Amino acid sequence: MSQHTYFQAFPESCPLFQRLGRDRAFHVLHTQLTLLGRGPFYWPDLEPSEIEGTLDWLAEHEPAVASRAEAERLRGELRQEVEWTVAAHPGIERRVAYFEQVQEDVKEILVNQFQHQGFTAAAWLADRLLHGQEALAPELFGEGEFQWHLVPAGTVQKGAAVLLSVTPAVLEHTPGNWDLDTEDYEDYGRWRRLYLEAARRGEVIAVLNA
Repeated sequence: MSQHTYFQAFPESCPLFQRLGRDRAFHVLHTQLTLLGRGPFYWPDLEPSEIEGTLDWLAEHEPAVASRAEAERLRGELRQEVEWTVAAHPGIERRVAYFEQVQEDVKEILVNQFQHQGFTAAAWLADRLLHGQEALAPELFGEGEFQWHLVPAGTVQKGAAVLLSVTPAVLEHTPGNWDLDTEDYEDYGRWRRLYLEAARRGEVIAVLNA
């Protein structure tokens, strides 16, 4: 079961998103940098020593990266892709969300709330919104390998429709023995807003379960 879950909205036409689906080495680097904190969209906030350590790890352990020089080249390409993406899609770096160790509590509450709205596939939808519907690049990774997952635009739309009425206040006042604090409700508010905004823009959401 994942302890940390990261969410990032993308337009399907975004070159960075498309490359995540076809380039294993690029995908792995993006994933590993996401685990360092705020991820590639906040490159200046990442610790240089941690980036260097990630490149060393890639060159040593990732089959798709032939050498340290190859890892350096990928770093440059990813940073350029990030700059192009931010320029083409202003604000995309803020269309993110994060949960830490509360996903199952949130899922139970969402299932309860979705059922109250008459949504018959409540458990299915809550699980997909929180953990992704399908692997983003299944042909690049073996079963069980660490990778981004995808919530397609259609599922984002369905999720936004039922999340509209499930505000943080509703979540907080749902009866039950939930292990959630003020920060968790704030994280839920950001996650909910992410889905509402992505649905408005017709975007997909990438999910990383770590």
